[in-house]
Amino acid sequence: MRAVDPTATGPLSNADLATTMFFTDDHIVTGSTLVKAVHITELRAAVTAVRAAAGLPPVAYSDPSLGAGYAIRRAHIIELRTGLDEARANLGVSTLFYTEYSLPPGTRVKAVHIRELRAGVQ
Repeated sequence: MRAVDPTATGPLSNADLATTMFFTDDHIVTGSTLVKAVHITELRAAVTAVRAAAGLPPVAYSDPSLGAGYAIRRAHIIELRTGLDEARANLGVSTLFYTEYSLPPGTRVKAVHIRELRAGVQ
């Protein structure tokens, strides 16, 4: 585990950010939890916090503000993954395994995409 705060990074003992993040719909369930804009907004805040700990600036998202009822797109997941992966690499934390690593055009955002990103910021 590596202790992380915005001013210092502790020594590595195992690959985990050891952060505490709280999310809406804490247990997103495939087939019963609808992925919403709030899930993306919360993940953006979490990724920004991890990036700050890694000494990186926030991601410049293609859709900076997401309101209720906004369509969640694969581009949102790709941007979050890219930003998080870069931060984890800077912190010396292991890379994430994504169930669907490649998200080709037409891919629908799924609960598993949100769960994997949430696990990656904690």
